[in-house]
Amino acid sequence: YKAFASDMKDLNKKRAKTYKLMTENIESGNGMDSIVNQLLDYEEQINNKREAFVADMKSILSSQQIAKMIVFERKFNNEIKKLLKQYQKNNNKEKPFKE
Repeated sequence: YKAFASDMKDLNKKRAKTYKLMTENIESGNGMDSIVNQLLDYEEQINNKREAFVADMKSILSSQQIAKMIVFERKFNNEIKKLLKQYQKNNNKEKPFKE
């Protein structure tokens, strides 16, 4: 699981950077073809990693257990994001100006 999580983290970071690059260059249109292709490539890699991970889990877990794990992971990640946003929101109130 650690290898899968590490790979997903790396791919999600790359995808986020590419998405940011896309939004920064969308008005000028500079390099949009290659940026879009790179983003699609990251999406495909993420999907392939997920499929391989679930296929690996089938040798250990039942379909119901895999479904429970997927639901748990999604809820857990959403809760972490929510807590981080709340933390950032609270910290921004305490520090109105960035140093």
